[in-house]
Amino acid sequence: MTIEIKVDKEKDINSFYENIFGEEFIRKRGFVKKRIFKCYPELEEKLASVTDIEIRKKEIYDCVSDLYIDHDAKLQSIVQNLTLLFEQNKDKIFNGLSQTMDLDSDDIPNITIIPSFKPNSTFWMSTINLSILSEIFQNQTKPYIDIFIHEITHIIRNQKVWKIYNTVWKLWSLAHEDLKEIVAPIIIRDPVFKDVLQSEYLKKANDKQQLLSVSVGWIQYNIVDYFESIYQDMKKKWIPFEEIMKIFVKIFLSIEDQINAKHLIYNEYWSGIDKGASLKILEEKWYLIPIVIS
Repeated sequence: MTIEIKVDKEKDINSFYENIFGEEFIRKRGFVKKRIFKCYPELEEKLASVTDIEIRKKEIYDCVSDLYIDHDAKLQSIVQNLTLLFEQNKDKIFNGLSQTMDLDSDDIPNITIIPSFKPNSTFWMSTINLSILSEIFQNQTKPYIDIFIHEITHIIRNQKVWKIYNTVWKLWSLAHEDLKEIVAPIIIRDPVFKDVLQSEYLKKANDKQQLLSVSVGWIQYNIVDYFESIYQDMKKKWIPFEEIMKIFVKIFLSIEDQINAKHLIYNEYWSGIDKGASLKILEEKWYLIPIVIS
């Protein structure tokens, strides 16, 4: 596996557009659009009354292009630092992924990291859009290795889960998304990564999943902690990652309706900006009531 750091303005612009106007993306992660507009209120204002697709694209293109021009020197410095960071740590990362997810070197021959001006990091196939927003505007470096591991677990897990769907059953899109966000912190928590992680932050799931709990035999667990206990128990028995994922998928199939119902609440009421107010609404809308696993 190789890791390449590459500036790609066009892909970053396309990612902005997809996160703001992609109907499928908004249906799954509508809070990302809110975060982008929170960071770039002038862009939200310009797009507010625009319905023409080409004009939308031009407004986003102009906004993001200006960012690349205004912050070019800082961007080049970040790219140099990222290149060195991942060159020094790629073997530890690969070894950790090999032990936790049974990653073979042929599974992912090359990963391209594209620094992004978006406030969120995303992945696609073998590409990771890595948000550098806080470093650009606040001189605060993020735990880039941790974010990389989080995103690459999505890539590896997606490769493997489709084989499982062929033998078990396919999860609907929303449950598929939630499960991948539960798997990522479970992998990051594994002791094999203790010498490479830069923070404790990504040992937690995204807010949406971290706020979920389950009830099993009248005992309540945080949903990530519950699945982690299954992962750890099976790992101790040298059970392969794909078999662990098969158990995860079967459990999720049994709670899929509850997962989908909670998603509708979260996507409508969670802003990602005023978390205190959003959390209060989620409490009122039964989002925090445990999902029952029978």
